[in-house]
Amino acid sequence: MQANEARLLLANLIERVQIEDDGSRRLTGTITTQEVTALEFALKKLAAELPLPSTSRTHPEGDCETSSIQEQSRHSIEPTIELNPTSERASPPPEGARICIDFGTAMSKATLIVDSTDENEEDLADERIEVLQLGIPGEQEGISNTMLISSVYLDDLGRLWFGKNAIDLSLTEEQGDSGNRSHRRLDNIKRILTEGSVEDHVPSDFNPTQSSVNFGDMVVAYLMFLMWAVNEAVREVVMELDEPPYLARRFAMPCLSSDEANEIDSLLRHYLGEAQALANIFSQVMQNGIPLAEFLSELKEVRNSNLNRSFLAESIVEPLGAANSMLSWRTDVDSLMMVVDVGAGTTDFSLVRFNVNSNKQTSSAVEVSGATQGIKQAGNFLDRSLSQLILRKAGISPGTEDHMRNQSALDLRIREYKETLFNEESVFVNLLQGDPVKVELVEFLELDAVKNFGKSLKNTMQEILDRIDESWIGWISADATRKLTVAITGGGRNLPMVQELTSNPVTVRGKLIDVAPAQVFPQWLEHSYPDLANDYPQIAVSLGGARKHHIKSKGVVVGTAGNIVERPQLEGYYVTGN
Repeated sequence: MQANEARLLLANLIERVQIEDDGSRRLTGTITTQEVTALEFALKKLAAELPLPSTSRTHPEGDCETSSIQEQSRHSIEPTIELNPTSERASPPPEGARICIDFGTAMSKATLIVDSTDENEEDLADERIEVLQLGIPGEQEGISNTMLISSVYLDDLGRLWFGKNAIDLSLTEEQGDSGNRSHRRLDNIKRILTEGSVEDHVPSDFNPTQSSVNFGDMVVAYLMFLMWAVNEAVREVVMELDEPPYLARRFAMPCLSSDEANEIDSLLRHYLGEAQALANIFSQVMQNGIPLAEFLSELKEVRNSNLNRSFLAESIVEPLGAANSMLSWRTDVDSLMMVVDVGAGTTDFSLVRFNVNSNKQTSSAVEVSGATQGIKQAGNFLDRSLSQLILRKAGISPGTEDHMRNQSALDLRIREYKETLFNEESVFVNLLQGDPVKVELVEFLELDAVKNFGKSLKNTMQEILDRIDESWIGWISADATRKLTVAITGGGRNLPMVQELTSNPVTVRGKLIDVAPAQVFPQWLEHSYPDLANDYPQIAVSLGGARKHHIKSKGVVVGTAGNIVERPQLEGYYVTGN
């Protein structure tokens, strides 16, 4: 155990000590194995009369020296896997295996794919897919094993909590204070990246401490938790695969303009490097509540370090990652597909042409020029509309203290209410005062805001089809058997206004184009990975993004002229897989 880890563990242990009415002190909860090891470590240091470090800093590379007390103790801590050595002397990531991280507004996902090393294979290389079980280290198995809740909460004592722990503690503190509080949880943290607010200071309704922290720091804090969860999930897979743990990592990006995309790519790459170093530092106490002051101190030191970010590979545009997960070379395909990825913060569109020849064992996919677009309306937009409807039905006027308090309470549970509303067609909502409010699905769908969301989806799809090169429309309309395939992925795929995109024909340049829904679960995955069926809509981006070859968002194809596989200028888009 390193001195820094021991100090953090002991600090958390002391924070659990409660002062009784008579002035005595009582330790609540069970002392963990790590805390016992930290106590033994501290005793060893004191016995040797070695002063504790005056700062909390441990270099992100970690200390290679292992404490002898740890070796002697019957309580052992499994060493942290160093997936991000910070030294520039670190060797590059090994080839043949990669992870794609999908940092989601509501849920984050990650997939590891390892390429086949069988040199005797005559056909295209097989891939071993491991959707990482992020929910297990995140302690949210009851919700999802494969998805990690994207939430951060600063409690009344100024400690950072993440994921399900953030949700649970925020609800506990709200109930313990009878709802008379405006202390809120950060649930839509990914949106901070695209709304240009990373330098803004987190206000007191999210931050009850005296420490000044900006929204960008909170993004890094969550990414630290995400990278830690990836580390822990990879640990088990690595043991089975006998692969080195230091693997290349791609990351998913929403659809943005070129300037925005370059800016967010650079920012995410910067943040992810810092987050990995911090994940190593706080690995032993990630789920114990990290004091904000400790986190900010470590973050400052990390930013002054010479971090190595060579483990970060290219970014993947979200709908193209989803499209890449659908491609197989075992079945003949020749189609034009509109991929619509409906997340919590954005809905992203992209038009892709697939061509697969199983006899030649070739497959290709190209992005149609001008056909990638995102709108900042998705699940969160509906959350806000539902909250406004609930407060309006309760007779609570905007701008009042009651409105602010009830809005804060609704923010903690609105996703749960929305899910119940769509599943059961009605929901009862208990506010901080008054009778429960009942909302019917029919009245929610009749809201102007909800109708406008449906119109925005249809209009965006129409705008894309209207502006692409006419040859694509000519190609699909030239054969009566051809249809525009629409594939819906993401957590919002089952929303009724989203499903309407898969069934209604569209008119483009005077030509009626038939529309058909894509398979909910691609056949190639159903054949080899049937267990992924339930999670597929949410993991499609990370799965497709982790494949060896992928559809790239640059060098797109303007027009089509028949068999795209034989066109030499498409070399960058040759995609293989099983």
